[in-house]
Amino acid sequence: MSSQLIDNRKIIDGVVATPGTNTNTWYTRELNGSFSVNGSFNGAEAVFDWVLNKTSDSKFIKAGVVKMSSSKKSLQVQFDTSFPDNNYYVFFLQNSNVSSWWLEKKVNRFVIAGSWELGQEVSWLAIHRDFARKTGIQNPGTIFAGSRTMDGLTPDISGAATLDITDDEHSNLNSWYNNEYIIEPTTGIPDNFQQLPNLEEYSIILSTNNNINTYWVEKANDRFKIATSFDQACIIDYLMIKKGIDWWNEF
Repeated sequence: MSSQLIDNRKIIDGVVATPGTNTNTWYTRELNGSFSVNGSFNGAEAVFDWVLNKTSDSKFIKAGVVKMSSSKKSLQVQFDTSFPDNNYYVFFLQNSNVSSWWLEKKVNRFVIAGSWELGQEVSWLAIHRDFARKTGIQNPGTIFAGSRTMDGLTPDISGAATLDITDDEHSNLNSWYNNEYIIEPTTGIPDNFQQLPNLEEYSIILSTNNNINTYWVEKANDRFKIATSFDQACIIDYLMIKKGIDWWNEF
């Protein structure tokens, strides 16, 4: 199954996306200039959240598309200029049907790995924590990016088969709970946002440092539920972006 993006006025360089079900996700560049975002479902339908890419190299946001003459199972993304430090979040998508994850972050580069060859190109977006705290410059409260570290332990929620997105005690746990997790952005640790989200329509983009599928399950105005194919210890980077916002105009 696929979801074709046909808003050619906005499509600049590439696209990053996250599915609403447990699948690999990849994109295909169409002849008319649009993209198809694809997943392998065995006939099941799914929804994809996506964010368009535009090549950028600012102090706090960097993005681009890496094109490869030969496909590789890992890719080092090199920045033109360095971030102030390695406290940033990365999001990416390849044009091959594989699982992909990041391995390390340095001030001037990060590494993407794949379960198999990544294909001919990879779209990527990196947002520094200092920008993410402001939640958007021109339109505050429209872009939220952060990270959660899972320690692999089982949280103590007695009697709950699944996490309840309306229950604050089910948010920001120390690990997966029955393969689920609820991210509720905060003004304190670990996010330190200047403004909390209150979004009716937004896209969720996820990445991780482990070879697992991650996908979104449910959304509320101020938090969202995600799930994973395996409840392993890992780091999850997340991006919430209001529908209709061109992030490249926000810094």
